[in-house]
Amino acid sequence: MKVKPIEVLYAVYLAFFFSIFFRSNESATSEYVSTLFGLMCIFLLIMQKGVKALQAEWQYRLFIFFAVIFCIFFLMQVYDNNSYTVALYLKVMLFIWFFSTFDVDRQDFILFINRTYLLYLVAATLIWSGLVPNTLYEYVDTEEFRVNFGFLQYGILYGLEGSPATIDSYSSLVLLINLFMYRGSDRKFYLAASLFGVLASFRLTPLVAVFSVFSLYPLYKSRRYLSSLILVSISILFAAILVAVEVSGSMSIFGSDIDLRMLAYSLTHARSMIWEQQLEHVMQNFTWIDYIFGHFSVAEFSVPTLQLDGTDAGGFESNPHNNYLLLFYRSPLLFFVFYFIFIFCQHRNFSRENFSILFFIFLAGFMNSSLISLGNPIFLMVITYILVERNSPNKISTEYVVEVDVK
Repeated sequence: MKVKPIEVLYAVYLAFFFSIFFRSNESATSEYVSTLFGLMCIFLLIMQKGVKALQAEWQYRLFIFFAVIFCIFFLMQVYDNNSYTVALYLKVMLFIWFFSTFDVDRQDFILFINRTYLLYLVAATLIWSGLVPNTLYEYVDTEEFRVNFGFLQYGILYGLEGSPATIDSYSSLVLLINLFMYRGSDRKFYLAASLFGVLASFRLTPLVAVFSVFSLYPLYKSRRYLSSLILVSISILFAAILVAVEVSGSMSIFGSDIDLRMLAYSLTHARSMIWEQQLEHVMQNFTWIDYIFGHFSVAEFSVPTLQLDGTDAGGFESNPHNNYLLLFYRSPLLFFVFYFIFIFCQHRNFSRENFSILFFIFLAGFMNSSLISLGNPIFLMVITYILVERNSPNKISTEYVVEVDVK
């Protein structure tokens, strides 16, 4: 009996979902196990199709690229026992391979995303509401994690992994996918479910990202080059913020002197103080070989949380709350390689529907480090599915393309 590609995606997601109930703050073993299971499912399906069929579908240059990356994986493992990074990028590579090898109908893929999200949302809501005992994480009910609309107050919805960051961007992603790409009869139901997830988790990062997607839509909706320019410009702006983090001076804007460190502190919601210390560690301790293979550990990158005036806030943080910095720490070389692949493929396969989704994920990654990880595979699945050329809109029957006009 042959297994369908979409069934493999369900298996990969369910492996992640059930691993949550065995996760530990002290170990990533459950993530490794679920990732290994998912990768094995994909690999076995690829092998089921046959090696000759695979070779016929891949260009020679792509084979060379894959071979070089796998050599880097091997050297990373030998050099620094960098298992997490190897597993993460192996996951990326196999998703690219999977979606390049098998036809997965766009509407079937979106329905897979909707159904798995609903499973996650229902489980998280049952725990949040108290209908199911919470044995997964410690709920922090402080002012920071409460929403107050005056007539309505509530503690925000946590994801099953114990943080609102694991469900807020997830909910927003599903909301946008249903707005821009889905045409099923149950579309309104999934829009309502994902909107509930957005409002219940109610964090600034995804809300700002969603707002940016819609506010900039008139600029990029039919402009391939401008969409790529937007991504590159935001990347340069972020690099400028990192420079500002290291600068104690000020600059004049419209006749007013602006303290650069204070500006960075405000724009990043105090994360710049973490970035400043972690980047200093990189510059002081990374060797040239670390810039190739990476050298990240929780212990080495754990820094005190500081106020703007330099006073200790009383905690330590190793998570930069930024997916790009975390990927950079893990392997600067691979980060830049895959960043340029992302920009190139987005430009080549541009469409207003695709870009809206990719743009949201791109923006959310600046304040959320859990999007590209060994955790929830949905973000990686969406990125690789959209960027693979065979799934570009000009290769899909027009009956499946949804036009969204944002005034």
